[in-house]
Amino acid sequence: MKTTLIFIVLAFALMGCKNNKIPEPSKPGNLLTEDQMVELIYDMAIMTAAKGSNRKILENSGIKPQSFVFEKHNVDSLQFTLSNEYYAYRIEDYERIYERVKTKLAADRKQFNEELKAASTKEDSIQAENKRRRDSIINARARDSKLDLQ
Repeated sequence: MKTTLIFIVLAFALMGCKNNKIPEPSKPGNLLTEDQMVELIYDMAIMTAAKGSNRKILENSGIKPQSFVFEKHNVDSLQFTLSNEYYAYRIEDYERIYERVKTKLAADRKQFNEELKAASTKEDSIQAENKRRRDSIINARARDSKLDLQ
């Protein structure tokens, strides 16, 4: 009896596991090109990072990051969603898009780090020059005070 019940439950479970294939989304009439998707996703990544670090500045400026990006690219959210769904189903295309975004972000990071290093080096040299001037003023005052004492 117990074996029969297990067999029946197992049979129903296997019959319920038929091939439920997700239907392929049709190509939207206003499909964004891969280049447009790269630029849009790149800008969204930048705005998300800005929102995470400068939330008050964005709020005070009245900027809504997602709306800002859509307006910049003259795209509406539905067009982006349909295009994103279309490319997400085509995994090779989607991976290519995200690799290009990743490459752009890495290039920006490299450039930012180089500029930060250059600014840091310049600041270090300014601080060193200021220290040299302070030391020379202190030394000059010390010489003057020795001359006054003699």
